[in-house]
Amino acid sequence: MAFEAFAIQVLQRCATLEDARAILGLNWEQVASIRKRAVEAGLERRNLENIERIGIDEKNFGKGHDYICVLADLDAQRIIDVKPERKQESALELLKEIPRPESVKCIAMDMWPAFMKAAEQFLPAARIVHDKYHIAAHLNKAVDTVRKQEHNQLSKIGDTTLNSTKYIWLTKPENMSDENKKKFLQLKSASLKTANAWKFKDMFDGFWTQQDSTQANEFFRNWYNSSIHSSLQPIKKVATMLKKHYQGLEGYILHRITNATTEGFNSKIQQIKAAARGFRNFENYRHAILFHCGKLDMMPVT
Repeated sequence: MAFEAFAIQVLQRCATLEDARAILGLNWEQVASIRKRAVEAGLERRNLENIERIGIDEKNFGKGHDYICVLADLDAQRIIDVKPERKQESALELLKEIPRPESVKCIAMDMWPAFMKAAEQFLPAARIVHDKYHIAAHLNKAVDTVRKQEHNQLSKIGDTTLNSTKYIWLTKPENMSDENKKKFLQLKSASLKTANAWKFKDMFDGFWTQQDSTQANEFFRNWYNSSIHSSLQPIKKVATMLKKHYQGLEGYILHRITNATTEGFNSKIQQIKAAARGFRNFENYRHAILFHCGKLDMMPVT
C-alpha cells in the first residue's frame, strides 16, 4: 500500500505512463492498474453534494468528428466525469452523477441542442447560460465569412485591400502588434463590408457588461434591430440565432459564469492525449482525465 501511494505520486508528476513505468520498474499494465484503482477510490470518496454551478462542453477524442462530453464543477474547478460522444444520452448520463440536481443553480454550455435538452430534462430548475466565448466564436466566424466574400469580389477587380487580413479582424486590438494595429485602424475606417461586420461584433461585447436583465434586454433589442436590418447576411444569421437563444444569453447577466474553466480543462485534456499518443480505449482516457483533473483523494489508506 505504501508503494502504491508512492506510485500515485510518481504518476502525478510524470507526463506519461511510460515515464512512470520506467521509474517504478513496472510494466504498462501494472501502472495502468494503479491509476485505475486510484481513480476508483477517489470517485468513491468524493462529495458531489451542494454543487451549484457547472459547465458542460465537448472535446475531440479521436479523428474526425469523434467527441467526448466533459462535465465540470465550476466552483471547485474539477472535472466531474466524461462520457463518449456528445449526444443527449451522454450528457444526461453525466448530469445524473449529481446526487442533488435541485442544488444546481446554473449550467454553462454552448447552443448544442443535445446539451440543452439534457439540462432541461434533468435540471429543470437550473438556468442555462450560453457561454460568451462560444458566442464570440459565432460572431468571429460571421466576420470572417463577410471578409472572404468581400475579398473575392475585390480580387476580381485587382483590389488587394483585404489580402492577408484574416487574423487582423479576429484579434482584439489590444492584442495586436503595433504594425497590425496601424493597418487595422486604416481598414476599420475604410468603406468595407468587413469593417461594418466587425463593428457589429465589437458592439455586441457591450452586452456582457450590462448590469441587469432590463439593461441587457434593451441593449440586445437595439443591437438586434441594427444588425437584422443590415445587408450583411452572416451577421443577420447570427443575430437570428442569438434571438432564438436569448434566455441563455440573459442567463449570463444573472449568474456571470462561463465555460472558461471547462475550456481550460480541455487544454489539459489535449496535453494528456498528446503525451499518451493515443489511448487503447475510452476508459483509459477517462481514467487519465479524472486522475489529473478530478481533484480526487486517491491515496490508499496505509
